[in-house]
Amino acid sequence: MALTALVPVVGALVYMGEASPGAPVAVSDDLLPLALLFITGCLFHVFGFVLNEWADLDVDRASRDLTDKPLVAGVISAREALAIAVGAAIASFIPLAFVTQDPWAFILLGLAIVAGAVYDLYGKRVPLDIVLAGSLTLLLATGVVASGKFDPGSQSHVLILVCLASLQFLQNLFQNAIEGGMKDADHDAAAGARTFAAVLGVRVEDGELVMGRGFLASGLTIKAVGIGVLAFTIAYLVDPEDVVVTVTVVALVALFATVMMVTLGRFMRRRVRFDRSRLKRTFSIHEMATFAATMAAFIPLIGLVTFSALLLLPVVWFAAANKLLFDHVLEPGV
Repeated sequence: MALTALVPVVGALVYMGEASPGAPVAVSDDLLPLALLFITGCLFHVFGFVLNEWADLDVDRASRDLTDKPLVAGVISAREALAIAVGAAIASFIPLAFVTQDPWAFILLGLAIVAGAVYDLYGKRVPLDIVLAGSLTLLLATGVVASGKFDPGSQSHVLILVCLASLQFLQNLFQNAIEGGMKDADHDAAAGARTFAAVLGVRVEDGELVMGRGFLASGLTIKAVGIGVLAFTIAYLVDPEDVVVTVTVVALVALFATVMMVTLGRFMRRRVRFDRSRLKRTFSIHEMATFAATMAAFIPLIGLVTFSALLLLPVVWFAAANKLLFDHVLEPGV
């Protein structure tokens, strides 16, 4: 939830300063609108994930690992879940209204909700991972517009948005199409789901997760393009004359990219042991490192203190929520 909620926040943050290297935003001046955008993101997350649970109920029932999920276990009824999802979608517009009255912000949020609903309702029948990633890109754009500082006539502003949106889009695409398809390969197959992974033949055989060359190539291509965009972003944003910031950005991105590559090597192979718990822990570390590398690239715009806060919040939130709900710090029960 914290990562989803930070999507519109980061979109706004990048433009709340001068959107130029060496002039990072003063977050203390904008805490209230950023907090309201965070609430918008939280409600969007509730909508998307609860609707997804509601839509995937029959598929989830086919998995032995998901018997404790609230809907599968019958703790919450399908009608209650649907009411929560719809209510959260409607409520997400309320905090946004206290940040901006720009109609484009509401249009973008509405489109994000529609795209998210399309994925939730049809994503097990047709591979729609691009639609889901696009939904979050629209949420990011909502934050950009809500900042009131984005200038579509500025080449620099547009290029920064392209870099930021591309990195977000690629991370969400990989997370859902590749990692999501891998962790759900057993019950997706049992329920006859037509996800991206299922279509490309990802399956479980004799306790091993078997992946074809097409699936592996797709995942590695997404990562390669992401690293290329990350390198371009760093080259564009850092000022070589500011040695301290340049060294800090390069060192942090290199550190997190190393974690990304190490964890990637643990699961992007033709055959890996299908241990769902272990896979989820590895995915969690990989995604946190990817997010951290992206935020590090934008230090010239957001500053080191803001970067540290953006890094700490989702990590602490993720670990605390997992411990509270599932008694496993790095393993969500999904």
